[in-house]
Amino acid sequence: MTDEGGYGRFGTLSRQELERYCYLDDEDRRLIAARRRDYNRLGFALQVVTVRHLGMFLPDPLGVPSQLVEYLAEQLDIADPWCVKRYLDRRETRFEHSREIQQAYGLKSFGEVESELSAWIVDQAWMTGDGPKAIFGDYGPLDKAARGVIDTAKIAAHWDDMCRIAVSIHVGEVSAHEVTRMISCDGQPTGLGQAIAHFGRIFKTLHILRLADDEPYRREGKTQANLVEGRHGLARTVYHGRKGEMTSAYYEGMEDQLSALGLVLNCIVVWNTVYENRALAALRAGGYPVLDADVERLSAFVRAHIGIDGHYSFHLPDLGGVHRPLRDLDAAEDE
Repeated sequence: MTDEGGYGRFGTLSRQELERYCYLDDEDRRLIAARRRDYNRLGFALQVVTVRHLGMFLPDPLGVPSQLVEYLAEQLDIADPWCVKRYLDRRETRFEHSREIQQAYGLKSFGEVESELSAWIVDQAWMTGDGPKAIFGDYGPLDKAARGVIDTAKIAAHWDDMCRIAVSIHVGEVSAHEVTRMISCDGQPTGLGQAIAHFGRIFKTLHILRLADDEPYRREGKTQANLVEGRHGLARTVYHGRKGEMTSAYYEGMEDQLSALGLVLNCIVVWNTVYENRALAALRAGGYPVLDADVERLSAFVRAHIGIDGHYSFHLPDLGGVHRPLRDLDAAEDE
């Protein structure tokens, strides 16, 4: 049913598939009947069917084929299937419903069972040498993406050495750099190096699965990436001379350049933070709608207002102990 759509998406649905996979049983109907409005009942039903067959809640609950919406509306005696568009009017509703569905059907997110699954996979490394196909069988929609194979037999064969290396690094007997040199020969990994690489793939796989399943986890990773990229972008803008390349040929000189750049970046971040907070306070005081969700997306690394080219003055202006005035909200953009 999902082959054409790919992972996390519905493919084309026939009437036979709808009746086989998307039929609402008595328990489903009991939960759905607790909603008063048609669009909430239909939206709730869409989430039930989606998580049951895709294994995940969609970021947009209405991102499903029209045939599915119409079939569920038919089962629930809802005359207008497209009233479901109002399901998104209140943002919190879909999340409240998804939590209720998880509790009612005993569903757990991948993040909650990640440690148990990780421990189980490691245990299997001691009991089978046939790789993950012997453990999981068919990957279904993920078959096309799952090109690598974790060699659990190799991990088991080198497990004692891997444990000894981990302990040695932990207590400081050897450095990670020394281990890297030890587990490779002429640029190629040794048997021990290959075992460590295969063991690492287990946790990389768990990470990818969690990214696919856990939306808050994806947002957390994206937020961190945006934060780092924002800082790098600001640094590239400020350090615009000589194509942004370090020109000192000695360590101390490079260290001085990086220290000076870090100081300038910190000054800009402090300045931006102070004036962003003042601007937000002025907007709220003026009755402008300031949403917390929008505030969360503000960055202290904005730089369009910074004049990079031109003459620099290192004399502090006399502001009389007050801040610079904020821009007039009603003024034209070019003023």
